[in-house]
Amino acid sequence: MPAVDPPALRKLMADLGDDPAVMKELIDTFLGEAPRTVGDMREALTTGDRRTFNRCAHSMKSTAATFGANDLSRMCRDLERDSEKAMPSDAAARVSLIESEWERTRAELEAWKP
Repeated sequence: MPAVDPPALRKLMADLGDDPAVMKELIDTFLGEAPRTVGDMREALTTGDRRTFNRCAHSMKSTAATFGANDLSRMCRDLERDSEKAMPSDAAARVSLIESEWERTRAELEAWKP
């Protein structure tokens, strides 16, 4: 199963007026920001900053959904929900899974860039 849903990307492209330059810029922005967001999650995990951790999971969830990265979005949604009141005991393992799924997503988005 692909990491990115092709119909979702086609819809996003149509929503952007079928402008390849805008699509490329949007993908490049996500490709640049997502590693920082995951890094911030790791740092928040290390420092025990649950609020930042939760906010990062929320941000990644929403942006991944925009690009049709449904598995990544679901993983982040679940982690966001589970970190509302306390840091989940398995948070580090789940962030590792998110990192792996991000790599699959990144590779597919690179291929979609106009």
